[in-house]
Amino acid sequence: MPMHMPSQKQQLSTVFPVSRIQRKHGSRRVALRFAVLLTLLVLCAAAWAQQNSSLVFSDDGERAVLEAYVVNGWVIDSGGVTSSKAQAHSGYYSYASTTTGSNTGVYAAFSGTTPDPLYFKFWVYIPSSYTLSSGSTSRLAGLTNTSTYVIYPVNVINSSGTLYLNASSTTGTHSISRDTWHAVEMAYSASGQTISISLDGTTDISASRLSLASQNAVYLGLSAGSGTVYFDDLTVSSAASGSPSAGVTVRHAYPGNRTAFRAKTYLWGAASTDTLVTTVDSSVVSSITAPGNYQEPVIGMTSLAAGTHTLTVSLNNSSGTTRESWTEAFSKPAAGTPTIGIDENNNLVHNGNKLFPITPWLMNADNVNGWLSAGYINANGFLSQYANSYSVSQYKTFMEGTDTSAALNCLSTGTLSIGPGTGRGGDYNTIGAYASALTNEACVLGWFGYDEASVNGIATSTLTALASNVHAVDNNHPVFYDDATFPYLHQEWYYPTLVADVYSSDNYPICYSNPFWNVGQRTFTDWVHDLDREANANYNLVPNWNIIEAVRLDTSNYPNFVCTSANHDATALSSTIIYNEAWMAIIHGRKGLSWYNDAYPSGTTTYSPVCSADTSMACFPANPSTQGIGLVTGQIASITPNSLLGYTTRTVSTNQTTNCVYGGNTGTRVDASVSEDSNYIWIYAARLTDPGCSSTENSLSALSTTITVSGLSGSSTVADWVTSNRTFSMTNGAFTDTFSPWGVHIYRISKSNLTAPAAPTNVQSTVVTH
Repeated sequence: MPMHMPSQKQQLSTVFPVSRIQRKHGSRRVALRFAVLLTLLVLCAAAWAQQNSSLVFSDDGERAVLEAYVVNGWVIDSGGVTSSKAQAHSGYYSYASTTTGSNTGVYAAFSGTTPDPLYFKFWVYIPSSYTLSSGSTSRLAGLTNTSTYVIYPVNVINSSGTLYLNASSTTGTHSISRDTWHAVEMAYSASGQTISISLDGTTDISASRLSLASQNAVYLGLSAGSGTVYFDDLTVSSAASGSPSAGVTVRHAYPGNRTAFRAKTYLWGAASTDTLVTTVDSSVVSSITAPGNYQEPVIGMTSLAAGTHTLTVSLNNSSGTTRESWTEAFSKPAAGTPTIGIDENNNLVHNGNKLFPITPWLMNADNVNGWLSAGYINANGFLSQYANSYSVSQYKTFMEGTDTSAALNCLSTGTLSIGPGTGRGGDYNTIGAYASALTNEACVLGWFGYDEASVNGIATSTLTALASNVHAVDNNHPVFYDDATFPYLHQEWYYPTLVADVYSSDNYPICYSNPFWNVGQRTFTDWVHDLDREANANYNLVPNWNIIEAVRLDTSNYPNFVCTSANHDATALSSTIIYNEAWMAIIHGRKGLSWYNDAYPSGTTTYSPVCSADTSMACFPANPSTQGIGLVTGQIASITPNSLLGYTTRTVSTNQTTNCVYGGNTGTRVDASVSEDSNYIWIYAARLTDPGCSSTENSLSALSTTITVSGLSGSSTVADWVTSNRTFSMTNGAFTDTFSPWGVHIYRISKSNLTAPAAPTNVQSTVVTH
């Protein structure tokens, strides 16, 4: 549903009933195991907070998100800090602070009561390329207060070519080596007016009789020098972290409606001779040698009995002694396989087949079968207005087609429904009643309640109550959630809260170009970036859907929308744009698509002309097989979701990665993803066209682009799957094609033509991001 509009669309709010009781153990600690039977699983505090009750803040960088509007997270200050894969202490990401001599920095508040003393720990990597003149000092990181913004920093000083820590006008005595990670921990007591700073576990600076104020936020960023410094694994605690030699952190999704889930394991300190061993109820399910900084052992759920199970992930040395481990109890609420499951790669699965649903937002008795018969949809939902005033039994007959006034005929078409929606927020018990009555209903895809929590003021506790009510009575269907996330991401509804099994967001870069432009010059590039950002905010633990701008609303009634060339982009919404948006969302990992559809039910039912002119209202051509969302639906049916949602160890890249810069260069960017089945390798590629940055982007010339897939050798042929008479010669996995503005290409490579192609594995398809 569009932001800032009275909503007829109910929200997807799903709480993960997830209970995770976790403990982290070192080699000198006795392993504690917990077997707690929990009917509902509710994701609790952040992973490290679950391990350590004294922890009040932690960030290992793996969200790869810096956000300007959050409850508890980084807030952009003077900039210069980004997420980076160039160096990582654990996992894949760290924070990179880059300066050419001026201040850079971001801060993040920590929640709850501020303890005294505070123990602030961070890991820092200072490359040889970072320069700081002799005698100069630069801030690294510190504590601050969101009322005064006075920073108490830990600094680095260059003393005759050697780097040392510095704080409170005191220089440490232990040198800092470049090009390696160092642990820095500051004990800060406002009441005692003292600080103590350790470097790699050894006390380096102590100072007393200081004038210190209470602090409630972490600050990160350089103040001098030239170059980039990296930071990772930041924590604030009421107890000292000490100096362990390794660390293990595990995150995963709610397991209750999963066929399998990934135990996303973030490591540091692992030696090449170490082994990462994962067990469920003491039975080994995975053993990985030389695990590095990150692993994803898969936990199968279908064969587990109902009840509580113990998951342990241990880092063992070459003699089998545990160095560090992570243990938790998790619950499987019911035996067997859920009717609608979610696999380890976040695909919806029905009867063993992966699903990629496409559906409008509101489906009613007057249009549902029209959409279906015309080939625009393959699912029903999100939510039905039909359910707003009818009983559970009537909703059942609506889905099944036994009510002739609605006649959806799910039992004959297999068109599953997401719903029903409460109609007007607040009544999460109604959704629970539907779920209880219809837990075994063959026509249900999932449950959905409130719309746009961030806009409509829905409390997090209400969202979690809705999901808890559903999960308490229905183990067969996931809960969906949708919110307005562009231009801001509301992290209060993301991990560790996890209010849903499936997340979705409203993103309308063309129609919202005017109001979004007034909030920091938001562009189409920002929209694509936000696709990645939303997934990262949940550590890619759950499926994500996308709501696209497929219907042009009446701007006289909805002034926030300008879907014509009168907007800032000077770009009218068109079927070509919709087609590009849909595939761009798929390329960036979306597991389903929907669009807003309650303003013009008569227009959309009769499929008025495609939005190619400012006077057109609905972007749906009479022949859906040729353009727009109908073309996407048909293509997905032809590819089959099992192929589209296939997985591979291969990566894909393009040689066109330059974003449009407002007032500067136009963009030359093509994004791509790759999947694999037993017969073919599939490549999906789309040109990022950014009229919000420059209106000339709509009329640029075709862009020659080289696409490269890893793991292929020799010469073979690539077929343009959309236009089967176009083929390309591919050498060692590389070929070249052209992309017009808004261009999309789908390529299919027969594995029979390849030299020793690798077999598919259970590794998620790789998405190119920028």
